[in-house]
Amino acid sequence: MTTPEKRTYWNAEVYDKIGTPMRGWAQAVIDDLGLKGDETVLDAGCGSGSVTLDLWEKVKEGKIYALDTSPDMIAKLRATLAERGIENIIPMQTDLTKFSLPEQVDVVFSNAVFHWIQDDTGLFGSLARATKSGGRLRAQCGGGENNKKLMTATRDVEKRVPYAEHLSGRVDSRRYRAEQQAVEALQ
Repeated sequence: MTTPEKRTYWNAEVYDKIGTPMRGWAQAVIDDLGLKGDETVLDAGCGSGSVTLDLWEKVKEGKIYALDTSPDMIAKLRATLAERGIENIIPMQTDLTKFSLPEQVDVVFSNAVFHWIQDDTGLFGSLARATKSGGRLRAQCGGGENNKKLMTATRDVEKRVPYAEHLSGRVDSRRYRAEQQAVEALQ
């Protein structure tokens, strides 16, 4: 018997309202890319597209493949693109561990996404296949040491009444890789 894969449901409208911290982190990554404006970019885990549009401001003469597993997020991005008449962002609802693009990209960009994906081989293998020789990967991964205090406090609260009754046995499926772990997975 196969156990169904647990998926997080993403509500694009809510995410746009609460995603300000993630969008701020993305700006530093986008600026660090030093884009010329004509690159083909993969936005790996594009969410509702707000960061994708920030990225598009830097590559208006290029192309962006915007990938996300959430149908709600991709629908929101498609609606925004249609409303604004933007044609060089291609939204794709797909799994980042097993996707293929019609062409290879110059740059892979990702912001606050990789910790949701357990399968390093699938994730980094797919990203490598999607990237041109000499291409670049730049990602903000979150987690690790920067949320250690938060996760410790969360586990303490989960043990208290009335939360324990509902959260007992909960398993955190996120994978917060340290920098060295990500480097090793890429090799």
